Amino acid sequence: MQRAGGLGGAPQGPRRRVERPGLTADEIEEVREAFSLFDTDGSGTVDPKELKAAMQTLGFESKNPSVFQMIAELDRDGGGPVDFEEFLDAITAKLVNPKP
Repeated sequence: MQRAGGLGGAPQGPRRRVERPGLTADEIEEVREAFSLFDTDGSGTVDPKELKAAMQTLGFESKNPSVFQMIAELDRDGGGPVDFEEFLDAITAKLVNPKP
């Protein structure tokens, strides 16, 4: 699959099979594709700069404090950038348990 905008990036190696209760394999693949669009440098993580650009592309106003707050909420291990599994966990929580 070609990255959005023709951007390359670092090779990511074989994909590890990921499962989440409440999501089908197809839904997880859709989340993976969305994540790869945000991960513009192909590093396997989304940093604040990439998240800000993604939010702007989606039409959201993305002020720096709110972007850093989003990263902090997603980044379970406190390592900085958000990896796919952290991103998937956040999306799974929203899809499986939507707030009314």
